[in-house]
Amino acid sequence: MLVALIAFSGQPAKAATSCGDCTSQCTSACNDQAAASCGAAKASATQQCSSSCQGSNACSMYCGKAGDNAYSACWSSVFPNCWNHCNSTCISNCAPAPAPSP
Repeated sequence: MLVALIAFSGQPAKAATSCGDCTSQCTSACNDQAAASCGAAKASATQQCSSSCQGSNACSMYCGKAGDNAYSACWSSVFPNCWNHCNSTCISNCAPAPAPSP
Protein backbone atom coordinates (compact mmCIF):
# COMPACT_ATOMS: atom_id res chain seq x y z
CA MET A 1 0.00 0.00 0.00
CA LEU A 2 1.41 3.34 -1.03
CA VAL A 3 1.26 6.15 1.47
CA ALA A 4 1.94 9.63 0.16
CA LEU A 5 2.88 12.45 2.47
CA ILE A 6 1.59 15.72 1.09
CA ALA A 7 2.67 19.14 2.31
CA PHE A 8 0.22 22.02 2.10
CA SER A 9 1.25 25.64 2.24
CA GLY A 10 -2.05 26.64 3.81
CA GLN A 11 -2.49 29.72 1.63
CA PRO A 12 -4.79 30.35 -1.31
CA ALA A 13 -3.14 30.95 -4.67
CA LYS A 14 -3.67 34.71 -4.41
CA ALA A 15 -5.42 37.14 -2.10
CA ALA A 16 -9.13 37.32 -2.75
CA THR A 17 -10.59 40.76 -3.29
CA SER A 18 -13.97 39.59 -2.04
CA CYS A 19 -15.18 36.54 -0.16
CA GLY A 20 -16.99 35.37 -3.28
CA ASP A 21 -13.60 34.85 -4.97
CA CYS A 22 -12.46 32.28 -2.41
CA THR A 23 -14.28 29.28 -3.86
CA SER A 24 -12.92 29.66 -7.37
CA GLN A 25 -9.41 30.52 -6.18
CA CYS A 26 -9.24 27.60 -3.78
CA THR A 27 -10.72 25.20 -6.30
CA SER A 28 -8.07 26.19 -8.82
CA ALA A 29 -5.21 26.10 -6.30
CA CYS A 30 -6.28 22.75 -4.87
CA ASN A 31 -6.86 21.20 -8.29
CA ASP A 32 -3.27 22.13 -9.15
CA GLN A 33 -1.92 20.83 -5.85
CA ALA A 34 -3.83 17.56 -6.02
CA ALA A 35 -2.88 16.97 -9.67
CA ALA A 36 0.82 17.44 -8.90
CA SER A 37 0.81 15.41 -5.69
CA CYS A 38 -1.39 12.64 -7.00
CA GLY A 39 0.43 12.42 -10.32
CA ALA A 40 3.55 11.59 -8.29
CA ALA A 41 1.61 9.03 -6.23
CA LYS A 42 0.29 7.40 -9.42
CA ALA A 43 3.75 7.21 -10.99
CA SER A 44 5.22 5.74 -7.82
CA ALA A 45 2.48 3.11 -7.46
CA THR A 46 2.77 2.13 -11.13
CA GLN A 47 6.56 1.90 -10.94
CA GLN A 48 6.52 -0.15 -7.73
CA CYS A 49 4.00 -2.53 -9.24
CA SER A 50 5.89 -2.84 -12.53
CA SER A 51 9.21 -3.54 -10.85
CA SER A 52 7.72 -6.46 -8.94
CA CYS A 53 5.60 -7.72 -11.84
CA GLN A 54 8.33 -8.25 -14.47
CA GLY A 55 6.69 -6.41 -17.35
CA SER A 56 4.26 -8.83 -19.00
CA ASN A 57 1.16 -7.49 -20.79
CA ALA A 58 -1.03 -8.61 -17.89
CA CYS A 59 1.26 -6.73 -15.52
CA SER A 60 0.99 -3.59 -17.60
CA MET A 61 -2.80 -3.56 -17.35
CA TYR A 62 -2.77 -4.49 -13.66
CA CYS A 63 -0.17 -1.87 -12.79
CA GLY A 64 -2.02 0.79 -14.77
CA LYS A 65 -5.06 0.11 -12.59
CA ALA A 66 -2.91 0.19 -9.46
CA GLY A 67 -1.64 3.62 -10.50
CA ASP A 68 -5.16 4.86 -11.25
CA ASN A 69 -6.37 3.62 -7.85
CA ALA A 70 -3.49 5.38 -6.09
CA TYR A 71 -4.33 8.60 -7.98
CA SER A 72 -8.02 8.43 -7.05
CA ALA A 73 -7.32 7.66 -3.39
CA CYS A 74 -4.82 10.49 -3.22
CA TRP A 75 -7.19 12.98 -4.87
CA SER A 76 -10.07 12.13 -2.53
CA SER A 77 -7.79 12.88 0.40
CA VAL A 78 -5.67 15.80 -0.83
CA PHE A 79 -8.29 17.96 -2.54
CA PRO A 80 -10.84 18.21 0.30
CA ASN A 81 -8.13 18.78 2.92
CA CYS A 82 -6.58 21.50 0.80
CA TRP A 83 -9.91 23.08 -0.13
CA ASN A 84 -11.32 23.21 3.40
CA HIS A 85 -8.16 24.80 4.78
CA CYS A 86 -7.72 27.15 1.84
CA ASN A 87 -11.34 28.29 1.86
CA SER A 88 -11.50 28.89 5.62
CA THR A 89 -8.22 30.83 5.49
CA CYS A 90 -9.40 32.83 2.49
CA ILE A 91 -12.76 33.68 4.04
CA SER A 92 -11.13 34.84 7.27
CA ASN A 93 -8.92 37.25 5.27
CA CYS A 94 -11.21 38.47 2.50
CA ALA A 95 -13.02 41.77 2.05
CA PRO A 96 -16.79 41.38 2.31
CA ALA A 97 -18.63 41.83 -0.96
CA PRO A 98 -20.14 45.32 -1.31
CA ALA A 99 -23.75 45.65 -0.17
CA PRO A 100 -26.28 45.81 -3.00
CA SER A 101 -27.57 49.26 -3.88
CA PRO A 102 -31.11 50.04 -2.70
